[in-house]
Amino acid sequence: MSQQNAVEALLARLQMGDTIPAFQALGVDRIVSLRKMSEETLRQAVPDAEQRQALLDAIESRGHLQSRRSGPQASQPHPPRSADADFGRGGNDDSHGGYAPRGDRGDRGVRGIRSGRGGGRGAGVPNGDDLARVCRHVFTPEGCKYGDKCRYSHDENDRRRAQEVPTGSGMAQRSLERPPPNFKFTIEVEVPTERIKYLLGSQGNNMKYINETCGTYNERFDHVDEKEETFTIRILGGSEEAVNKAKEMLLLSAGVKREEEKKDRFQYAVNELDANTHAARLFAACNTKNKNTARHLSDAIMRNVVSSFNFVRPQEVRHFYMYTSSSDKDKLEMVSKIVSQLKGVQAILFCDQKRVEEMCKGSQRIARHFNGVEPQFVYRQLSKENRMIALEKFKKGVVNENGVRQRLLVTNEDYAKLARKTIIPYVNLVINFSVPRAEEFYVLQSQVSGRQGTIGASFLCVSNYEEALFRELEKNIQFERFEDEDHFRATAVELSYDTDAQPLTPEDADPPEDWREHLNDKKPRQNFGKRR
Repeated sequence: MSQQNAVEALLARLQMGDTIPAFQALGVDRIVSLRKMSEETLRQAVPDAEQRQALLDAIESRGHLQSRRSGPQASQPHPPRSADADFGRGGNDDSHGGYAPRGDRGDRGVRGIRSGRGGGRGAGVPNGDDLARVCRHVFTPEGCKYGDKCRYSHDENDRRRAQEVPTGSGMAQRSLERPPPNFKFTIEVEVPTERIKYLLGSQGNNMKYINETCGTYNERFDHVDEKEETFTIRILGGSEEAVNKAKEMLLLSAGVKREEEKKDRFQYAVNELDANTHAARLFAACNTKNKNTARHLSDAIMRNVVSSFNFVRPQEVRHFYMYTSSSDKDKLEMVSKIVSQLKGVQAILFCDQKRVEEMCKGSQRIARHFNGVEPQFVYRQLSKENRMIALEKFKKGVVNENGVRQRLLVTNEDYAKLARKTIIPYVNLVINFSVPRAEEFYVLQSQVSGRQGTIGASFLCVSNYEEALFRELEKNIQFERFEDEDHFRATAVELSYDTDAQPLTPEDADPPEDWREHLNDKKPRQNFGKRR
């Protein structure tokens, strides 16, 4: 026996097997083709009016929801459902039921038990009135953008009844049960609105995990206004320790702690001299207060500790920014306007790690915009030997007609970190090809220029996508906009150059001359906190 097609199976289910040969003759074997049949052709295939109406009812309700509800237009996205994690799409955590519109599948409870409306396949509410799922947006200042076409209820009475629904009622929205009466401690936590999504996670699991771990409860919030910069979450708990722990976990989950640490590192990088001076004075004052006690430190220990601080005043760096597109061509053309005013190229071009590897393939194009100076590339994937060879070429440079030892290095923020604790070849120009992902990286990269008591220039390329990052950077660093040669002419005259007559690169600058002899040397083992 051959397998039935979709149309034959439908006709057999409707006990209309006598009409199967007619549809076979017409070549109709799919439900889609059945729906497209004209009224006259269908009348010829199914002469009986009752059978024909039964077939029409079956194909209209099969495979779509037109007969079940009046939904949005096909071109519109479905209105958002509640994202609550406790009840999913039904009232049963173990339910595997799929999507069910309000007021339809709720009539079929688990294993045929009749349940209330709007509960998916969960257990129903044991009261006389069917409960409708309430729209979460209609009662906000913005209102529901779907209006009368929204699948959820806009009735105030439904909202009030929903708030009285007990836990496990089958409602997809979170129950509004009040916290236990012993939750007498409360704390308010401000979270940046843009980071609420990190806090909630998938279906609110992050927030639920925090409450379960700390034994706390957070007040429900129906709506988050994206126009506000911060959002306040109120946490309740049975002890002060519990709510404080929940606050710490909440800030960590939302990434607020990480952002604060970044800002602290940035402020330290900007004000390193002042911060170290203050720390050294405070350290000395505390040691003086501990004199004649077990906590008093000797002068030798004090000197060792203070010697780890950096008390060098940062060099003078002029900061410029220029609006460019995201293409390298546009950025390099702006760089040409800068380089054209210099006596020679002594510069470092900072890019992201992947961009350095990509730009390595187009070194000639970069050289054309830097007065023909051959760039050296240093990135993580290079072997140690090749990296040292590139740095050696960068250090030696090539003398031009003005006696300037020209050098150009294309690298990432790793070299800026190295330059902070190592003497490097002199450069007076830094080009940041994009806004660094961390504010402190820009400070480290810009401070590579203009050492030895000279003036340096740092340029930052800003595209439309990086505008927000640049605005954060601009709050702490004074920038001057660069559009043409006139904006840089005054600074270009003040720049100093590393020449044979007036060398500005110390002899012990990295890399050392004998680096080949120590290429395979192992790093010395660091014994921090080793007891004698």
